[in-house]
Amino acid sequence: MSYADIGDVQAQIPQRRFGPQTTPTPDDVIRYCARRSAELDAILMDRGYTAPVLEATSPVGFGWLRAAVTYGAAMDAESAGFPGQGDQGETPRLAFLRGQWERMVDQLRAGDVRLGDVPLAETPAGTSAFRFAGASTGVGPWFNRGQTFTGGDGPSTILPG
Repeated sequence: MSYADIGDVQAQIPQRRFGPQTTPTPDDVIRYCARRSAELDAILMDRGYTAPVLEATSPVGFGWLRAAVTYGAAMDAESAGFPGQGDQGETPRLAFLRGQWERMVDQLRAGDVRLGDVPLAETPAGTSAFRFAGASTGVGPWFNRGQTFTGGDGPSTILPG
């Protein structure tokens, strides 16, 4: 589920048009919206909120998330439209979009934004199916290519059955 759509992105960069022969294409912009929405969902879950947020039940929170995703996806679209810019630096519009996206993400991560109509999850913040309860680092255990388990009390090797 995405909090923004191609129309929202188009409104942020009205000088750009998206079509099958453009860079980015409309499908690219839709993917940018989905990717930025997923990033925010991960932050929301880490902060203890239920995600994804539904517009019907949380219009205020959804509106804030729509604005953030719009900035992020517009930043992606603007960047894709000028490949190889490299040493020339960012355009003023791209710098604005990047600044807005980063500011909003930082606010959400830090807890400076209160999404009051977004319900809290039943699981405590910072825990999920991918972490052990009580993990202090916030980083879950993982397996490396050699099937060595890292996490919990330290490394251990998985032996064949």
